[in-house]
Amino acid sequence: MRSAFERVSTNVQSLQGATSSGLIEEGDELIWSYRITDETIWPRRQDSEFSISTTLQMVRSFFDPDWEPVEIHFEHGEPSGIKQLEKLFQAPLVFGQSSNRIIFDRAGADKLYRAEDPALTAIIERTPLRFGRRSRQQPALFKQGQIIHRKSIWRTNASRWRKSPQN
Repeated sequence: MRSAFERVSTNVQSLQGATSSGLIEEGDELIWSYRITDETIWPRRQDSEFSISTTLQMVRSFFDPDWEPVEIHFEHGEPSGIKQLEKLFQAPLVFGQSSNRIIFDRAGADKLYRAEDPALTAIIERTPLRFGRRSRQQPALFKQGQIIHRKSIWRTNASRWRKSPQN
């Protein structure tokens, strides 16, 4: 499961520009973060809830139908009907955060659920990368700098994100 989140983090921008995602380790937990980077797009509750729910559904479909994250963070404010959302996401929800996040147990993420077909995985991974190279106009060096900068921010702020109810 960890490698799936790592792959999504690496490849999501090839398919969906103006987004940022990454996976960081925080003690016994992993934190997958996702957000639209274009600040002019607001509110974006629909994108946040759709993206997180779709990601959860893929994890449950491909790995474990009973999988439950430790906690879900949303950058938008708390809506009405929170009990229905908690039932849908099967996790405690925290609103008003700096990013949308799925927080989950590291041990479960490192568990082997099924054997991968390396040849098929290579084909699947090459496709969005080729598409992304054609669609992006930014030089590769600039893009690498953005990735390094994002990873640095996530690692620096992981403890604060996990412990502060205001972020």
